[in-house]
Amino acid sequence: MTVMFACPICGGNLEELPENLHCVECNETFGTKDGIFNFIRSISNHGEFDRQKMRHILEHAKQHGWRSTLRDVMEPERPQVADLLDSEVRSLSLSPLAPTQGAVLDFGCGYGGVSLALAKLYADVVSLDGSFERVSFLNIVRRQEKIENIQPVCHIDPLRLPFPDNAFDAIVMVGVYEYLPLNLPEMTTLKAHRAALLSLRRIMKPGGKLLMYSKNRYGWNYLLGGRDHNGIRFGPALPLRLADLLHRFKNGSPYRIVNYSVRQYRRMFLDAGFDVSGLYWPFPGYQVPRYLFNLNGSAGQQIGSAKLFDGWNAAAKQKAIVTLEAAGLLPRFVPTIGMMAIKLGAE
Repeated sequence: MTVMFACPICGGNLEELPENLHCVECNETFGTKDGIFNFIRSISNHGEFDRQKMRHILEHAKQHGWRSTLRDVMEPERPQVADLLDSEVRSLSLSPLAPTQGAVLDFGCGYGGVSLALAKLYADVVSLDGSFERVSFLNIVRRQEKIENIQPVCHIDPLRLPFPDNAFDAIVMVGVYEYLPLNLPEMTTLKAHRAALLSLRRIMKPGGKLLMYSKNRYGWNYLLGGRDHNGIRFGPALPLRLADLLHRFKNGSPYRIVNYSVRQYRRMFLDAGFDVSGLYWPFPGYQVPRYLFNLNGSAGQQIGSAKLFDGWNAAAKQKAIVTLEAAGLLPRFVPTIGMMAIKLGAE
C-alpha cells in the first residue's frame, strides 16, 4: 500500500507503529486493529444491523467464512445486503473509471462491495466508512479472499480527512453524499455539502476523478409522492423549509439528508473547483444497476434497445422515458444520477 496517511487533527505525518499510528507533529495516536486504521474516538454504528447483531455476524464470518455468513445470517434478515457485496453487479457503476495503477478512495465503503470491484481497477484502494463493524466485515472479506491492495479505514469527519494533499487519483462515493450533513451539525446542509466537496478536492491529485452517485431531487419517484430516506413523502422535491418543518414534526429532528437537482449538483461541483465531465443514469438504481446510461449525449438508442420494465404497461413506461430523453428532459427527472467530476487546476 503506497497511500500515505496524515493526522486528521494537525495534518502532520503519521508513522505506523505495531499497535497504533503516531503523529510526529502533535504526538496524537490513533488505533490500529487487525489491519484497520481507526481514527474515530467514539462509538459509531451505521448500517442495516445493530451492534449486537454485527458482533454475531463478524464472529460467524471468522468461523464459517463470509460467504456463508452472507447467505445464512445476513441475507435472510436483510436481502439487499447480498446485492451490496456483489462486486460483479457493483462494477457496472464503476465503468466510467479507466483502470489505472493509481490510488482510489472508496468514501463510505459500507461492507465493501464497491471496494472489491475497485481492487480490480486500481493498485491501491482505501476503504473508508464511519462504522467500525462494517469496515471489519470488509476486512474479513479481503483477508479470506487474499486481496492485498485494500486498506480499511474507520473515520467519519469529512472535513478532517486523514490524508495529505493530492493523495488520490480518484474518489468514489456511492449513495453517500446526501448523508454528509449528518456529521456536520454545526453547518447548514448546503454549507456542509460545499465544505465536504472542498475537503475531498484537497486530497485529490490535479486531474483526479470524483465519481458520485446520488438521488435526484426532482426524480419522478419523488414527484409522484415517493418517500425519501427521512420518510417524508415527496421528500427532496419539497422546498427545504417545508421538508424541514415536516421532518421536525414527524421525527423531532432537522431535515439533514438532502438531495439536489442535476443543475444544483453541477453548480456545487463547479464552485468547488471541479468540471462535471460525465452524467449517468444507473437503472434501476446505483446499488444494483442493470444498465448504466450515458446522459451526456443521446441515450435514446441505448434506452430504446434495453428492456427496462415488465408487466402490462411496460411499453408505455419505456416510451415515456424515450420521449423525455428526446426532449432533453431525462436528466432532470431520473430517480438516481451519477456524475463524473474532474479536479481542475494545480495545487
